[in-house]
Amino acid sequence: MFSAGTTWLKPSRALRLCGGIWFVGVLVLFVAGCGSSGSDADPDDKEAVARAFMTQLVEGTITPGTIGFHEIPWEFVQDGKALYARYGCTVCHGMDGHGDGPISYTLKPPPRDFRDPGAYRIGRDVVTIARTLRDGMPDSPSMVPFPHIKDEERFKIAMYVASLQPPADAPSFDESPADAPSSEP
Repeated sequence: MFSAGTTWLKPSRALRLCGGIWFVGVLVLFVAGCGSSGSDADPDDKEAVARAFMTQLVEGTITPGTIGFHEIPWEFVQDGKALYARYGCTVCHGMDGHGDGPISYTLKPPPRDFRDPGAYRIGRDVVTIARTLRDGMPDSPSMVPFPHIKDEERFKIAMYVASLQPPADAPSFDESPADAPSSEP
């Protein structure tokens, strides 16, 4: 038996108590941010902020619902463009992501044109695009999974793909200016 002050505890009760204390300690450290990624990044240190952002993406802290609150580092987009070519995305989707790669005409369904926001079946945010790269497209033999691509590289490719989309407030590439809503009253 163990002593806690003047009260004697049975070994099983002492272990449960120690386990509970350990759990509370870990929880306090987690909530306080001791083990979190990027919480202490100096906002003026762009490299530290970018590293923290990538760590949060890989950990899953940033979700499809919260990715829009983050600024995507332009260096990651440039890295993603190089990775896009290196991993062979150009074979299906083309050099500029228009869905016009050399084998695109043989694929059913055809590859997506990343400029068209309506072409994304699952979602068009960075997190969802990266998940699609990892898991493939459900019910599509054309977009197979690429689980061998490292998480950071996958997110950079997704950032490049997302950069090809028109801004949310701009008309899509297939709308003519005459079809766009008028700003006049």
